[in-house]
Amino acid sequence: MKNSSRSLLFFIFAIASMCSTHGAFGQNISLDHPVKCGVLQCFPSADHEHQYYYLPANPHVALSDNGKHEFSFTRYVKSQAQSNGDGGILQADGGGIVHFLVDYSVTDKQLGKALAALKDIDQDASIRGPIIFEAGSFALVSSFAADDDKPSELTKHVVGVGRAPLIEGLKAAVSIHLTKMGAQILWKSFQMDTPDVSLVFEMTFSGLNDPADATITADWKKLQQQADVTLGAKVSYMGIGGGFDYSDFWQQANDSGAINIEYKGDPDKLQSIIDRTYAKLHDIMFEPIRVEQPTSDDDDPLSSMLAAANAARAAGGQNYSAPWEVNISGGYRRRKLTQTGNYVFNFRQRSKSSLTTAMAGNIGSLYRLYGEDPSVFRTINLSDKEFRIREISVALDARDEAEFSKYINHVTLTVHKDHGSGEQSTSEVVIKRSNFARGKPQRINYSWDEEASIDDWMQYRYKADWSFVGGASHSSGWRDYDSAAITLTPPYQYREVEFTADAEILEDENVRLVSIRVKHDFFGRQVAETINLIPGRDQLNATRIFAVPPGNDKLEYTITWTLKDRRRINSGQLVSDETIIFCDEVPAAG
Repeated sequence: MKNSSRSLLFFIFAIASMCSTHGAFGQNISLDHPVKCGVLQCFPSADHEHQYYYLPANPHVALSDNGKHEFSFTRYVKSQAQSNGDGGILQADGGGIVHFLVDYSVTDKQLGKALAALKDIDQDASIRGPIIFEAGSFALVSSFAADDDKPSELTKHVVGVGRAPLIEGLKAAVSIHLTKMGAQILWKSFQMDTPDVSLVFEMTFSGLNDPADATITADWKKLQQQADVTLGAKVSYMGIGGGFDYSDFWQQANDSGAINIEYKGDPDKLQSIIDRTYAKLHDIMFEPIRVEQPTSDDDDPLSSMLAAANAARAAGGQNYSAPWEVNISGGYRRRKLTQTGNYVFNFRQRSKSSLTTAMAGNIGSLYRLYGEDPSVFRTINLSDKEFRIREISVALDARDEAEFSKYINHVTLTVHKDHGSGEQSTSEVVIKRSNFARGKPQRINYSWDEEASIDDWMQYRYKADWSFVGGASHSSGWRDYDSAAITLTPPYQYREVEFTADAEILEDENVRLVSIRVKHDFFGRQVAETINLIPGRDQLNATRIFAVPPGNDKLEYTITWTLKDRRRINSGQLVSDETIIFCDEVPAAG
């Protein structure tokens, strides 16, 4: 109960922190001064002396109120006849469903040791709460002995991926549909004497860096030329571990003169500044591509994640990396850019940047605890009539409860089945904030009714109807499907856009305030927001995250510059699909 109360308090704190800022996430932590605190890592607040935020660790399967792990693994098989000319041979086909609640909260004991370690270096130190992540994914990684004669030689496989909760103390419900190969691998892994089944997390958080006497200039034309030479003009996708070296690409860009560095100060701090620049350019030039669950028994598209997974496991949650070094999402696609001229990075003010951290935890002992419990581990033969109740697990893939309450009223899933008898079955589930917060998947089922075959029985149609806050709505339309798990992903995507201006240019133009009015479409509803940059307060950058329909990357915006003599200059309506919008190109006053 003590841990639950603390988690609730931190959740309330986290929501308050998010709601008190204009952006989606608003903790100001100092990234340049991490402190090792026992098994945890802490970062000082950039705004309040002696206050610290801790980086959550210890990823694990969550426990229910009765202390039981919230995990289930259903392996299903179906007998399938195959002919080789000598008669029919029965072979088991199938797959599996893994459902669990994932969490990475720390214990009171870990938190107490962290605070004691902090007080050794800062007597007035206090821990304000956990760091709120901006994005996160995780992978379920399984190891097993591929050769029975060599039990010590383990083969690692990624059997599934999911979206991680962003706030420590919250649970994310995950339903992973496994292929036949994935189900076999995971089942065999759990049967080992020393199981090795791990959750590997990739989490991104942001904060502020110290100012430095550094200016880095990127020449867009030369960068594009470098990309054409290194990647080839037609290359669109680069997978992690697939032979493309992102770090080498940026080093070549530097050597070719596409990037120019001017720095005065401690040489040991220069590499950190260069890494931040490369990370920013990387965000502009490449967009991440999410790799979904394995789709083939013979070719696992997630195998390229293993290098990142192993790095996370070895680091124990204490490594920080460039975005291209650890990426459970799988890879990147080169963006189409329209920028020309130079992009100047000025580090003379505190600036925001992001870090990616990886952490891993082993969950392999579950079979020893629950191997005889059919509610946790069970195998179903779909060829047996007694099991012919088709159960479909339904989960919502929202980032967290805060996202749900901000954008979604509810989503209604309708499943329709045309039976072999001519009868029809239609069922619905409605996911609202209340049942989403509990983390339990919803379930729909239908029976066998004179179907022509097992495969025909497993086929059905579904549609998802979304109701959004503010009156907007969206329907997915009917889709044919045969999986035992449906993961409903909200039909919008996030666009992170930075609004930035150069202090010297604004000073030359006598600008005291820059106001950007941004509008975008959200399924037929216009959403508007005003962003202010104030040079006199060194507020020259602002980052916003917008939820937009897929394929609708354009933002409409108008910039108003208020001069020191109170005159105003208006840009008129502008449109952009860029990730950075420069707000210092002041037109001549009319």
